[in-house]
Amino acid sequence: MIEVEVKAKLNNKKELIGKLKSINAIYSHREIQNDIYYERNDIQFAKNDKALRIREIEVNNEKIVKITYKGSKIEDKSKTREEIEIAIEDKDKMRSIFDRLMFIESGNVKKTRDIYKYKMLNNSLNNNLNENLDENFEICIDNVEGLGNFVEIEIAIDEEINDDELINDKKVNNNDAKIKNKHVEIAIEKIYELFKELGINDGFERRSYLELLENKIKNL
Repeated sequence: MIEVEVKAKLNNKKELIGKLKSINAIYSHREIQNDIYYERNDIQFAKNDKALRIREIEVNNEKIVKITYKGSKIEDKSKTREEIEIAIEDKDKMRSIFDRLMFIESGNVKKTRDIYKYKMLNNSLNNNLNENLDENFEICIDNVEGLGNFVEIEIAIDEEINDDELINDKKVNNNDAKIKNKHVEIAIEKIYELFKELGINDGFERRSYLELLENKIKNL
C-alpha cells in the first residue's frame, strides 16, 4: 500500500473543526496513540528515511497494537511512502522479539488523534485513480506531546511501489527518489486542494513527529 499524506502545523483547532463541519466531513473517533520506534545499526532506518514502529492505540478503553514499516518518502511534496502494517496481540512479546533481533528502541511519540472522514462530492479523483484508491480521505487532528497541534490529510492507494516507478534525482541524496506514479500525483494535488478549502496554505511539514521531537531536544 502507498500512503499519500500531507501534514501541517495547526494554529487554530476550533476554526478548523468549523471548516470540517462546513464541508460535511464526518467525525469518526478519537485515538490515544503511543508509538515506539526502532533502529538497528546495520539497517539505519533513520538515515535511510525509513521507520519501524510498534503503535499502541486506545479507542473507547480498548487497546489495539500494530507493527508498521514505512519506506522512504518517494517524492518531495508530501510524506508519501510505502506502508506495511499488521495487527499483533501482545506488545510486550513483540518488544522482546525485537530485542532478541538486536533492534533498539530509538524514540517514543505520544499523541491524541481525532479522526474525520471526507468523501469528495464528485468522482473525478476516483475516476482518475480507478479501483486502486480508497475513496475516503482521512483528516486527522493531532495533539502531540511536546509539539502541539497538527493536521494530517491522507489517502491510501492499494498498490505496491515498483522500481520502474522511481526516478533517482542525482541532485539530492542517493537515498532520495522521485516518483512518476500518476495515481500519487493526482492524490497529492487533491490533498492540497482540500487543505486550501480548509484555509491552510502554509506550515506544511515533511519531517516525522519523531524527527521534530529530536530536533527540538537538540535545540534546547
